Amino acid sequence: IYDYHHQKILETIPGENSAGLSLTWAPLTADQSGSMFAVGYESGVVKVLSYTKKGLESIKKFRPHTDAITSMCFSPDGELLATSSKDGLIFFVMVKNSFSPLGFTKLKVPVKSLSWKSDGRWRSFCCEDGRIFQMLRPTEANQESTTSYNLENVIVVPHSSFTRKEKPTAAVVDQKPEEEPKEGPKDSEST
Repeated sequence: IYDYHHQKILETIPGENSAGLSLTWAPLTADQSGSMFAVGYESGVVKVLSYTKKGLESIKKFRPHTDAITSMCFSPDGELLATSSKDGLIFFVMVKNSFSPLGFTKLKVPVKSLSWKSDGRWRSFCCEDGRIFQMLRPTEANQESTTSYNLENVIVVPHSSFTRKEKPTAAVVDQKPEEEPKEGPKDSEST
């Protein structure tokens, strides 16, 4: 943590030998103090930390990926943290349940950037090949099992088809969705 005003290092994160590649602050809905943030590393590790007047405190460390973290973001309601990696996974953890795993979706192309819509129902992501997709928020009902944490029937729609008439696509997902989205984002709401 660097204080630009006073031009000095306040804290360093000990014990991680790989480069930090992504950082995201938790919304106030997840942490009312506004001090919690997550850092994603080249090793696939995520560290959740809190910075207060007492200093830097480690909250949780976990490894949802086998390759470098490319992006992370908290849902607007603070209930989920989504991470993406060069390994082609988007991984979701439940924040209010001690960052326990909800599950993952395996994509054919790595994700470079993640974002939640303000309503928290849809997530947008940009792939390495330049395509942009939306994904309906996963729930525990999507879990295949708590052994593999594979999320089944995840609804993914391409950015160019943000209408209710379009069917989900399996072009970017390693599994084929079986149901149509009940409601997709409107063009005026797209990010």
